[in-house]
Amino acid sequence: MFSAEDRIYCTCGILQNQRLVFQKQLAAFLTVRQNLTSGRLGVNGTNDLVNKALFLINVGSNDYINNYMLPPSLSPRIKKYGLVEYQNLLIGTFRHNLQALYDAGARKIAVSNLGPMGCIPHQLALWSRNGSCVTHTNRIAFSYNAGLKNMLEGMRNQLPDAQFLYMDIYHVVMDHIKRPGLGGKSKSCLS
Repeated sequence: MFSAEDRIYCTCGILQNQRLVFQKQLAAFLTVRQNLTSGRLGVNGTNDLVNKALFLINVGSNDYINNYMLPPSLSPRIKKYGLVEYQNLLIGTFRHNLQALYDAGARKIAVSNLGPMGCIPHQLALWSRNGSCVTHTNRIAFSYNAGLKNMLEGMRNQLPDAQFLYMDIYHVVMDHIKRPGLGGKSKSCLS
């Protein structure tokens, strides 16, 4: 599993310099894969294990919260991109990394979209006047999620032997925020 604290893009704000970029976790996976291949499992055993494994990936929120949305003095290189350009950069980089994971034998990949980032305590403390979620930040997540879903659908079409599962965490969490006493009414978070 690739951690929720990971970033997609390796240019980062100074507040998050100890986090692993997705690409570095992918490199670590490839090292483990090579060790399995040269060890007890051998080539066929390793290929079988990796092909059957489910890869759960939840990345991206730190690319916004702790990088793009920081003041320019804390993340000066990121400010060279407009919001749409940055989103496209993240999705393109992520697609490249998912392709590398596929090339390493992964065939079952579940990707979580961004949750409602405008509802996290950090954003509430900075921008909310009445304790409600920050609409602008949630719109950023919503826009990224649409691009992510389209990218995964494209990969499904291009790589029919792989299963790319889009997990809609955004709507599940928002449902619980809007109706906490009812436990939410989301029908499914998977597509």
